[in-house]
Amino acid sequence: MLTDYELFKQLCEKRKISPPTEILEAIKAAG
Repeated sequence: MLTDYELFKQLCEKRKISPPTEILEAIKAAG
């Protein structure tokens, strides 16, 4: 089971965009 963090990262990689650090940190903290 992937975490929201991992899913979000994969989605960003697929779309060739780099996720904002604040959002990654927020998801990590929430998880």
